[in-house]
Amino acid sequence: MQNYVLHDVFLGSVSNSTWLQVPPNYDSLLGKLIVWAEDRPSAINRMRRALNELVISGVPTTIQYHTMILDIEIFQKGIVDTGFIPKHAEELKEPPPSPKTVSILHGMNHVL
Repeated sequence: MQNYVLHDVFLGSVSNSTWLQVPPNYDSLLGKLIVWAEDRPSAINRMRRALNELVISGVPTTIQYHTMILDIEIFQKGIVDTGFIPKHAEELKEPPPSPKTVSILHGMNHVL
């Protein structure tokens, strides 16, 4: 396991082995993504960028879910508690299409 610091983003406790096999009943915490900044809005922007650039393949991830949390205004204001997720269940229900998906679908419309 290694820790990586990429400018203002910290990716900790992640194996860099491309051959690593994850069993079907894996622990969903395969790694930690941590960002920091001088203020909350800047940290949220950095986390959004880091999540958009993060690539994990072969197992389901919660990347899109965490991106949706960052978009909730109350979260952006720092008004969070242990009931945040249940209180915002409707907003977190259906992920919006990723920009890549929208771009691909838009391109397909022109082809079809």
